[in-house]
Amino acid sequence: MMSNRHRVATLPVYVAMLFVSSTLSSQDGIVVPNGFGTGLSFVEEGSDDYLNIHERTVYTRGFVNGLFAAGLLKADNKHIEALETCLTGMTDVQLRAILEKYIKENPKECHHGLPLIGMKALGDACNMFPIK
Repeated sequence: MMSNRHRVATLPVYVAMLFVSSTLSSQDGIVVPNGFGTGLSFVEEGSDDYLNIHERTVYTRGFVNGLFAAGLLKADNKHIEALETCLTGMTDVQLRAILEKYIKENPKECHHGLPLIGMKALGDACNMFPIK
């Protein structure tokens, strides 16, 4: 079984895979692997893979860092730059709150993997991705 520390350390690689395509449209047939954790990991204390507040913050840092490194996998720079512009000045606590708020407001999506949920949450917050 992987420790949470190992999960967070490997997360940016998995998250960066989301940006291999130049667009984020579901019509393009993009496959988003589940990665580590689901929405329940963030909101349901009794779930098997529940993340405490510190782990959720660290997860969020790794998630965002992975998105910023997506250019290494030939992601479209305009997406990375738009995300950076939107998130500039936000703290890790604010970013974690964006994910938590999205998950709580969309309980029907709690079974989805955190990479997809994270993209939807940031897409909504930054009004930039056509993922719905």
